[in-house]
Amino acid sequence: MKNHLSFQRQWDFNNSGQTESAQHELKELFKRTSLEQKITSPQAMEQWCKEYDINYKTLSSWFKWKSNENCPIKEKQLIRIELAIRQTFNKGVTLTSLWALININNEHSEKDESRLLKIFLEADGFLIEFAWLEHQINTVGQNLKNANSSLENLMHSIKEYKKIKASPPSAKKSINELEQNIILGAEVKNFLSDMRKFNVTPHINWVAPIFNKEFDNKRVLMICLSAIPGLRPDVKPKDIIMTPDANKVTFF
Repeated sequence: MKNHLSFQRQWDFNNSGQTESAQHELKELFKRTSLEQKITSPQAMEQWCKEYDINYKTLSSWFKWKSNENCPIKEKQLIRIELAIRQTFNKGVTLTSLWALININNEHSEKDESRLLKIFLEADGFLIEFAWLEHQINTVGQNLKNANSSLENLMHSIKEYKKIKASPPSAKKSINELEQNIILGAEVKNFLSDMRKFNVTPHINWVAPIFNKEFDNKRVLMICLSAIPGLRPDVKPKDIIMTPDANKVTFF
């Protein structure tokens, strides 16, 4: 669905999915800023407006804009807001360590495996990247390849599971689902074990549609397999920021 715009299309305006995504991401940014600086979210929003020379009331109106409504602000104001958003998020997607997300230390439980599998099953596609220290590639290169093979096995099992789920009812569908669930359980367990074995930390996050119109109405999970060593075993790895490339997405 396109936003209701009566403007001339000289600027590549965000579509409705991108606008909703931008509204959500910007609100989350203000929340994070408020926590980091110990200020309120409105104060964080005011700071952002001053930085990009945007009227606070205009941005407030933009936040209330729904995709089925006419745009409540002028063309130049909308362009200014969208440009500021692109400049704000042009660094890329913030990918968080899987160990921090599901609170895993040195061991993982069946509950952890279930939580990870739930995240992976929600994805319509995967975008895989890699990270390593340049001077260590001879040391970690094979480990990254092995970790990627483990991830590919898990992705293949997910693809087969979704294929079975989408198939028409039959006498064998229930048993096929059960058998594939067993395979999935084994593959996610192997994946987590392999990441530890190869000293690779998966960093993940969903790719918001604001980065590319091709991500609209799609749930793309970005995964970076990182061989960058942490500070200490008891310290969670730092976030990784990467720009998503739509050409690298594998859709199911």
